[in-house]
Amino acid sequence: MGYIFVVSKSGVFSAGEQQIMPLLANAVRDIVIKHNNGRWGDYRAMLLNNVLADALTNSHDENLERRLSFAQISFPKTMRLMAIHQLYYKDDAFFKTKLLPEITKIFGQYQATVNEDNLIVLIETAEDGEIPEAQMEAFRTCVSGRKFIVGISNSFSKSSEIYDHYDQAIRTLHFGKQLTTKENIFFFRDYVYYALLDQVSDSNLFSYAGHPALDILLHYDREKNASPYKTLRIYTRTGFNKIKTAELMFLHRNTVIYRIQQIEDLCGIDPFPYGFAVSAANVIFN
Repeated sequence: MGYIFVVSKSGVFSAGEQQIMPLLANAVRDIVIKHNNGRWGDYRAMLLNNVLADALTNSHDENLERRLSFAQISFPKTMRLMAIHQLYYKDDAFFKTKLLPEITKIFGQYQATVNEDNLIVLIETAEDGEIPEAQMEAFRTCVSGRKFIVGISNSFSKSSEIYDHYDQAIRTLHFGKQLTTKENIFFFRDYVYYALLDQVSDSNLFSYAGHPALDILLHYDREKNASPYKTLRIYTRTGFNKIKTAELMFLHRNTVIYRIQQIEDLCGIDPFPYGFAVSAANVIFN
């Protein structure tokens, strides 16, 4: 992708001269397509991938929309970014020859690039921003048992928001690496509170942020050799997911529900309104 420049010595372009630029642009396009074996669809996909790669390294690319308009290409109407990281290093060829063909079968059209050892994939979603369950199930099967961690951003619709949602996917990857869970696909929406806490520069503030109920639970655990605090700790780490908590603690889901009720009874509060959840995360993660 580039620009064609025409310079006039007189400072004024005639009608004929103004027609030169689109003719030259079309000629250059034809040359590029010819060298790409005449596959215009592949050429357009290449342009989109190049724009995506540039957008990941520049949060304020003022020419992004202009480049898309000039090339007559566009990103999906509603989309998400996935960042896929391998715990054991493999070169970029692995992504291109092994993983991307599998992703193509699942999500169809996509744009992808490798950035800082992570495979970044932009996929189209349903109009409500959700990834269809059939696709998610196929993707879970694809990454199951592999040494991958996947961070998925919130949905968005403006190409100017690519960098921000790339940041979401990368942050989610970092949180995923810290979690002791069998899951390897993580959504930013489940860890947005931790992302907010991660922006706090003064770590000393966390020592004052603990909810009084946490001391009650910790004391009860030590005195009764019980597990409310441990349950809360794992429940918080899983993004307040009862099913995942039950799996990690090798408990029945009803047992987890019972322990959450037990926390309510011990502390005399609803344990998971917004304020308490953030307070618990402050202490448990810091």
